[in-house]
Amino acid sequence: MNAKKIMGAVLVALLAAALFVGAGAAVTTEADGDIVFVNQMVSKTIYGGNWVGPNGAYTPADVPAASATEVYFGEAGTYTAKVNDQTITLTVKAPELVIAGVVDGKYTFIPGDFYQGSGEGVIYIQNPASNAVTYTLYYNGEKQNNNAQITVPNDATTGKKTIQAEFNAGAFVAGTTPEQLITAPVTFSVVDGETAVAISAAATSVLKSDNIKLTVTGQPGIAYNVTFDYGAFTVAEQIGFSTFANINGTVVGADQKTGIQFTMPAGGKATFNIQAVEAVAGDSEKITAQAVGGTKKASVLIKFEKGTISAKADAASYYVGDIVTITGTRTTGQISNLTIKGTNFVNETLMDYNTVFAWENSGKNFEFTLDTSKILDNGKKLDVGTYTLTLNASGTKATLPLVLKQPFISIVEASEVIVQDTEAEFIINAEAAAEIAYYIFGTNYFAYGKTENHPEDDEGEEILTQFVVELNETQTKGMDAGQYFAVFQHPMYDKELNIEAVGTAIMLGEVTLFNVDVRQTANAAQALCDALDTQNIDDMYVKYSFFVVGEDESFTISDIPTEVAKGDKIVISGVDTANAGKTVQVEMISSAFAAVTKEIVGSAAFIVVTTEVAKDGSWEITLDTSDLNVDEYSLSVAINSVEKKNVNVNVVEGADEPVNPEQPEQPEEPVAPATPGFGALAALAGLGAVAVLLLRRE
Repeated sequence: MNAKKIMGAVLVALLAAALFVGAGAAVTTEADGDIVFVNQMVSKTIYGGNWVGPNGAYTPADVPAASATEVYFGEAGTYTAKVNDQTITLTVKAPELVIAGVVDGKYTFIPGDFYQGSGEGVIYIQNPASNAVTYTLYYNGEKQNNNAQITVPNDATTGKKTIQAEFNAGAFVAGTTPEQLITAPVTFSVVDGETAVAISAAATSVLKSDNIKLTVTGQPGIAYNVTFDYGAFTVAEQIGFSTFANINGTVVGADQKTGIQFTMPAGGKATFNIQAVEAVAGDSEKITAQAVGGTKKASVLIKFEKGTISAKADAASYYVGDIVTITGTRTTGQISNLTIKGTNFVNETLMDYNTVFAWENSGKNFEFTLDTSKILDNGKKLDVGTYTLTLNASGTKATLPLVLKQPFISIVEASEVIVQDTEAEFIINAEAAAEIAYYIFGTNYFAYGKTENHPEDDEGEEILTQFVVELNETQTKGMDAGQYFAVFQHPMYDKELNIEAVGTAIMLGEVTLFNVDVRQTANAAQALCDALDTQNIDDMYVKYSFFVVGEDESFTISDIPTEVAKGDKIVISGVDTANAGKTVQVEMISSAFAAVTKEIVGSAAFIVVTTEVAKDGSWEITLDTSDLNVDEYSLSVAINSVEKKNVNVNVVEGADEPVNPEQPEQPEEPVAPATPGFGALAALAGLGAVAVLLLRRE
């Protein structure tokens, strides 16, 4: 304890005695932050008093024969006390010292190894004793004269060495045993630097093209070479490591093995990653570590595994022209070959078609994409059907199916009635298309355009398989009231619109097919559909009919069921303010071509019902199917002799409890998305109906 601290303690003691005559020793702030040892004799003036220790309230014990001046703590731990509203802390620990060793400032050898010939080693106490408690050092069990440090000679004999420190018993309470005053032995080894080299690998086998960690131990400050017998590994760029091709700017002779060189760091251990190359000829590789200029070597043998590969597509099927994303995992080398095979399609290397080929997680996971519109076999594109993709990685293969289906175009949302001077839109579903075209035919009206705009879902994301055709207020204001016909065109496989409109001329390349101005509205629309139906054009289309009414008019027709049980009634209603007082006629006529059997003679094959449109434009008709044959019917609604709607209705046998026997599971077939309006036989109705027709190539 220094003089300043002693004087402070004396003043505190005198002041306490003056104020509290007869009071015992009390803890002082001089004890704050101190470290003392168990059983160490310390000043009662500073440390005496009441503490809170690991087991609760604690008062240090008086030292026998010196109880008036010294006390000691019998338990290790952290102690606290309150002095003048200030919390002070004292640390009590078992007698111990931290011993260290270093060689000429180059490297530490406690813990570790002392290498012969590397210089003199110095062993010293890293942290001092508490309150100047003295100690004695022992080297291999022998007491040393110099307690401050021990010198290990450059030529020390090899083997294990021990270092211990013993505290001066006079600083502790009488009766403290020698075992309590001597530290546990600290050991180090003196080794021959030449033979100390060792090398180990994180694994004894590795996959081709994968990484593996190597650890080399040896003498610090010495340069080491690590070589590979067959050059089956490469070393990633790492600070402190250089390849044999460029060591300090000097090219190593051709007789040397491919490898790397580095200087052993102070810890005597170097760790770095190497990577197995893709084209490894053998099944294993020996890796050798050796000090530069030395004769002793250490080696490790690494074996190469074949590995596995698996892959999957991101969807069960695709439309021709879609982008296919393939993901997978591998424990092999990198993918070197990708082929496709299918009906009338031979194996074809596809690596050139990859738009993404990114490796992650050290190459374990992979992902790439294929553009099905760019895959060719002798100039021929992929067709609808099932194909097999094969991925080859270092001789290991994985296969996966690629199912391609024909794109469809259909109407998702469209109004049957558009009011003049209002906005309107058609939402069209068209898979595997960058854009679609639209044609609108009406009385003294024709519009043509292309759109690549997509609607958004509820989360604001674009729906890429759908397109929006918009009519603004100015456009609808210029459309006369009446029936209009729309055709929406998909470019299909060649990604090009084979038929387009230039002004009012419908063109096939440079050839004019017809001019809209010289044809009636419905005829012009049908002529366009007929042109698109020719087999030398791959474009697909869907057609639709709607009505335009004035701002003060309204027009609606209720939904009509496509199937009804015999005997049930069909209620059809609507509003047509432009035809108040005119006649509504609903016809339900059989569309079957089979002869009627004798058992149903007398049953009807058609119904015709009429009513008048009320002054407010409303009307309603009820059809009773009790006397109809079980058959398929064409149901049409005409107002003022103009057909407004036409749907197919199936009349089926009625049953009290419908029976639905379990059917064997069938493989899913690509089907057209649902569209409003007509079913499969809607084509029979022609363009004169308010209907949606889906036409597609077979």
